[in-house]
Amino acid sequence: MSSSLSDLGQQLKIKRKELNLSIKEVESSTSIRGNYITAIEDGNVEDLLSPVYIHGFIKQYASFLGLDAESFISKAKDSFKTNTNDHPFYYGIGPVERRNSMGGIRWVPILKWSLTLSFILISLYMFAKYMDVI
Repeated sequence: MSSSLSDLGQQLKIKRKELNLSIKEVESSTSIRGNYITAIEDGNVEDLLSPVYIHGFIKQYASFLGLDAESFISKAKDSFKTNTNDHPFYYGIGPVERRNSMGGIRWVPILKWSLTLSFILISLYMFAKYMDVI
């Protein structure tokens, strides 16, 4: 990790403390998770997913603190080229399961449409018979 990126993190931390903001307040205002904010401030960029996220989080965090985000990011442009191939992407959920607690409730819509179609066909047949078409 680059020292300029850790310097940026320290500057963000100092500015946050000057504004008397907690990590939790920054997290709720920016929608950046607290562990990512801590990682940015401490310079532990390896904890983040990719350089794109690092760039976006720092930019959003800097603008939230009232700093010029573009000039702030340009100071450490080369620092966003980290190797993140060893980070598996994790959604935070397990395998998707089919929940069907009623045991075969899928036949209800099929039955409903079948009865509706049958009613329409019988009604058309009766109407045609009434009109002496058949």
